Amino acid sequence: MAFYDAVINQPASFRNYQTEFDPYYGDVLRLGIIIDKLFATFAFMDLQEVWNYNPNLYTYVAMYDAPFGTANWALSQRVLDNMLGSNYDTFAWFKYTALALFADATNTNLIGSGELKERIAIRRFENELELTLRFGDDVLEQASSPRNDMQLFFHAGEEYVYTYLEDRDWHLVANRSRNPVSFSYMKDYNRSLNSHASESLDNFGLKILLAYYEYFNNFVGF
Repeated sequence: MAFYDAVINQPASFRNYQTEFDPYYGDVLRLGIIIDKLFATFAFMDLQEVWNYNPNLYTYVAMYDAPFGTANWALSQRVLDNMLGSNYDTFAWFKYTALALFADATNTNLIGSGELKERIAIRRFENELELTLRFGDDVLEQASSPRNDMQLFFHAGEEYVYTYLEDRDWHLVANRSRNPVSFSYMKDYNRSLNSHASESLDNFGLKILLAYYEYFNNFVGF
């Protein structure tokens, strides 16, 4: 897991993920390591076929779901957060690949921890009434305060983040403790949105994150 983490986090300044070409002749000067990063992501994020001594009996295991002990579990969670957060040098499409693999694997009965799939979960409300019935009449006032650029609010002792997608009329909510990946993603999206003079921002990534979870979770959200 530490090896995969080292590969995925290798900075472009040390070894570029893009292949470098001669600007005049077009010759390959240095191969990029995007394939290395891709295989490291598949090896860690996807389910892997394993045998337990008997070659006739096998199953599938994900590294972040296997009981390695306390120290290795902490390492697996750090690597998992790195791959899901994609805070490393790579192409823009790469993080959606990691998210898709994770969403697919965690919505199977081969994953022992049912809480893992909730890391990328987003709760979607079709209208304002559904939102206020769940979180109270003051939820929008809390989340939309001018001094609250990340649009956070508290309910029943838990911290949440809220985002409104105007083009779909969706009210989205994620919980800090239960949905740490989507919580962080939505918080960063809100910060970027509220730091711009306009009231719009590309929300493709947010829709993809929501779609991956809902698609693999039997099309029903959570």
